[in-house]
Amino acid sequence: PDKSNKEAAAALSISPFFVSDYQSAARNYSTEKLKQIIGLLREYDLKNKGIDNGSANENDLTKELIFKILH
Repeated sequence: PDKSNKEAAAALSISPFFVSDYQSAARNYSTEKLKQIIGLLREYDLKNKGIDNGSANENDLTKELIFKILH
């Protein structure tokens, strides 16, 4: 990793090895999309724990979550 990757890694408190993954994610997902995804993760975590979940099983919830993230 070059110096800028090391600086970015230090600022993010991650290994320099993962900086390129973070850079790729930053290019592919807007801040609004990330907020939406985090909200979905919270929602489906609660559903998986039985809160506000009709009769969906873990598999169904996972498929639904992935669909919502990708679309």
